[in-house]
Amino acid sequence: MNICIVGAGPAGLVAAKTFLQYPGISVTVFEAADRVGGMWRGRQGETGDKCDPEMRTNLSRFTVAFSDLDWHSVFSAPSGHERIPMFPKAHEVGKYLDMYSDKFKLDSVIQLNTKVVKATRSDDSRSWKITTEGIITGRLCRTDFDYLVIASGFFDKRGRSFDPSPSKILPNVQHSSRFRRLHSLTDNAGKIVVIGGGISGSEAAATAAFQISDASTRPDSASTVHTNSKIYHVVNRPFYLLPRYIPTPRDISKPQDSETAPKFLPLDLVLYNLSRRGNGEISAATTTVPPEKARKGHEYMRSLLGSDQSDLGFPELVYKETQMQYPAYTGISDTYAEFVRSGIIIPVQGWVEAVKQRQGETAFDVSLKQYDPWHHVQASESTGSSTISNVVGIIEATGYKVDLDYLDADTKEDLDYDPSCPRIPFHFTQASTMGLPTLAAVGFYEGPFWGVMEMQARCIAERWARGETLLENLEDSSGPDPFRGDETRVMREALKDKRSLQVPQFWMSDYVGLVEQLARAVGISRDDYGLGHQRGPIFPARYRRDWADLEGNAVAREVYALSRDDEDGKRFIAPAVFRGLQGVWNFTRKIQSRITSSSGSSHSGTAHFSLRASNRPEIHNEYLYTEDGEPESENGLSFGETRNYICRYNHSADSISRGFLVESDDNLDYSHLPWTFRAPDHNNGERGWIANYAFRNRETGVEIFVSLEFRFRGANIDTFRIIHRIMGQNRENHTHETWYERPKSEKVSRRASVGVVTKTRATMYDTMA
Repeated sequence: MNICIVGAGPAGLVAAKTFLQYPGISVTVFEAADRVGGMWRGRQGETGDKCDPEMRTNLSRFTVAFSDLDWHSVFSAPSGHERIPMFPKAHEVGKYLDMYSDKFKLDSVIQLNTKVVKATRSDDSRSWKITTEGIITGRLCRTDFDYLVIASGFFDKRGRSFDPSPSKILPNVQHSSRFRRLHSLTDNAGKIVVIGGGISGSEAAATAAFQISDASTRPDSASTVHTNSKIYHVVNRPFYLLPRYIPTPRDISKPQDSETAPKFLPLDLVLYNLSRRGNGEISAATTTVPPEKARKGHEYMRSLLGSDQSDLGFPELVYKETQMQYPAYTGISDTYAEFVRSGIIIPVQGWVEAVKQRQGETAFDVSLKQYDPWHHVQASESTGSSTISNVVGIIEATGYKVDLDYLDADTKEDLDYDPSCPRIPFHFTQASTMGLPTLAAVGFYEGPFWGVMEMQARCIAERWARGETLLENLEDSSGPDPFRGDETRVMREALKDKRSLQVPQFWMSDYVGLVEQLARAVGISRDDYGLGHQRGPIFPARYRRDWADLEGNAVAREVYALSRDDEDGKRFIAPAVFRGLQGVWNFTRKIQSRITSSSGSSHSGTAHFSLRASNRPEIHNEYLYTEDGEPESENGLSFGETRNYICRYNHSADSISRGFLVESDDNLDYSHLPWTFRAPDHNNGERGWIANYAFRNRETGVEIFVSLEFRFRGANIDTFRIIHRIMGQNRENHTHETWYERPKSEKVSRRASVGVVTKTRATMYDTMA
């Protein structure tokens, strides 16, 4: 039996490895690029293809992995207390896939720089004629195969472009897959519009906003063109902004567990948890979401975030009561929400109708229409219109389209090809395809999980190795069945014909159900060691075929240790706190002194934790802390404490540190003042996570002892306190106690603050904010 696999990304590699485990099967993988990895193949320092090689994954390394390769094998052994990244960068994922290919000796079956240009069935429809073209040589070659696996990825061609030029190559209009730096988009400061409210849209908006934030902290730098630029993010509906670390469910049996001092885990270890599915058999819920279930989803999202996002000041990000009957959409970003609160990102509700280039200029006017609840066929007319004028650059997060042009017309017809339904253009099943038993697809759906890809490959390999066709196993099945493709037809009907608003953000989003159902189909038992039966998070290593596999076993034990909370809940507090500090805060400071001549003083103002890039390689990002206004005391006392400093998070050391900014050269004087975290002492009135550090002024000899308390509401810091205890050379003691809280959101729409002129049925975004 010889099998053709198209694509050497994650799906193609895991399919090849799985097939090669069966005797008598030969595999050939065709890959058009010059290396394996698919969208992850870009190396550090390169531009990348569909994503920036420096982009971090949205899910942890436990989920972005296969069952039999531990991420610790990819990185050299860390020294001391260093840890490998919990959310790897894209180029590190590419390195993982390189090692996966090496471990299972896949190089010998992969033909790089070779593109499949045609795939047709033989006369008896039992085999395939595959025509390939050498990317370098241009040579055409035809080979016969018994089976064909499509693993070339669901997202291939870029989606719709609003570029108004005939050539569609204007430099200041870029697809989100190409966008890297604002200065490569446009040299002009002004309004940057991001079109598209999905995962990629929120990511592109946050990336651009970060570059603006970074430029604003470096007034003397050459790269400050966009210091005053704004990001206008066009979204058709609200969405919840989930950070990468979210609170775990509170254990009410433990009095020490506090809502204001929650424990954190990577979001996938919380969201994809078997404990949320009850004790019965778990199957995939690939269907529309009924209103009562949709409402529960909104309530759960709000419980994780601690709010409905109205505190950010933009109603465009808040689901109305009448909209909570529809499924909640999400974006994953650690920074987007606070860029909104700070005014760098301005959400705009609507659908882009047209983009027009201004006469004799490079700028654009972007016309929008609004619908209620959002764009829908049942809406007979729009509820309003608006224009974002004088736009200097556009980032199109309009997604991708499927590209299976190499399939012949008869095969497309048998797959019920429908280009008018881009979300489900073909009818594939979880195993070999109905009516086409020698054709299958791996990872060919929106937002595929690596664990699902691996399970799909196992299911297909098991059936083909036994020589079974799909119908032989399913003659007695009834109801919707993922192996028959019933759920695909149901969801396509909901999308295309009924235009149902009950379709979820990703129509095959039930990761837990898919993995459980496919595992049963191929007879793989779940590893419940330490986590308990049907408890704890799911991840590929928990469904490894060989339980003696050392790497898979190590991953399972690591997740068990994290879930067991070996470090008193402190393991992910540092990144959760660091993320939560971003942005603008109101503060109130009280200064007390034991000097008899001083009665102390108080001071209120606004503080900013401005996010920027670090000049140190081990630091991903850092904050520049600044305050508006100067503290005053009744007798003019000065305690030598600067109010500008740097706050950094070191990923490898998993620690936050504080340093002083030397204004002359933008470097740190005290470059390493690490924070030590501990749980709150409720007996002493502490309600939030506590951090401590201390330092001594080298010139004055003054010693300063710092204690911080962070009180959370959901995943976000609600309020925090910093106490500085200052001991002078004569042992005089001064105390600065500062409380921080977020500014209250305005009672009216923030549109007034971004230059919006509202009309009866039209809004003009015509003033530079």
